[in-house]
Amino acid sequence: MHVNGLKYISIRDLQKMSERAILALPGATRIQSGDRAIGLLIPFRKADPAKVKDFVRKVKAARIAALKAGIDEAAEDRLLAKFGVLEPMDAPPIKVKPKVVKTRTIVKRRNA
Repeated sequence: MHVNGLKYISIRDLQKMSERAILALPGATRIQSGDRAIGLLIPFRKADPAKVKDFVRKVKAARIAALKAGIDEAAEDRLLAKFGVLEPMDAPPIKVKPKVVKTRTIVKRRNA
């Protein structure tokens, strides 16, 4: 199956695809059944070690620069205020009552 330039794959085509064909996908690909999108296929690839090393280096450099610049708590509070009411870090944690979900197991037995 040729997959370059593919906008979506059908559920039927997905059943026939090999590992090699899935890995050849250009990226996240929509899975369709008729006119409905029913899923998303994302091929996992090995990360390029050079790109990972460069990313880690940039993150470390940004963290060092932020620590050297100091922390402006007022500026952080202004930015975080956009997300609504926030609790101070020293406040006791909010207690949340867990939701109990009742389930039932159905066991089908074969007639011997």
